[in-house]
Amino acid sequence: MMEHRCRDESRSAAARSRCFETLMDLSTYSRWWTLVTVTPEEPVSRLSAGVRLRFSGGRPGGERFEWSARVLEVEEPTRIELAYTGGEYLGRTAW
Repeated sequence: MMEHRCRDESRSAAARSRCFETLMDLSTYSRWWTLVTVTPEEPVSRLSAGVRLRFSGGRPGGERFEWSARVLEVEEPTRIELAYTGGEYLGRTAW
């Protein structure tokens, strides 16, 4: 299996706690992550350990990809650890 590393970074004047809260609240995703659709597999509105998600997305005009993930751990207000569990991506990642 090939290993890939990707790092996206953006600066914001908002407080760290406010940014983290936005990542935790699934209802905000369609407002800021416009190229990817995120759907929880259970009826939840917030990320927490054990939550399973389905992702679907791609670059404008590009091929669409689908993958799934499970939240492994949440360390407020600094880190969300995920395991990609199927589809286009496999392995661990963190936000």
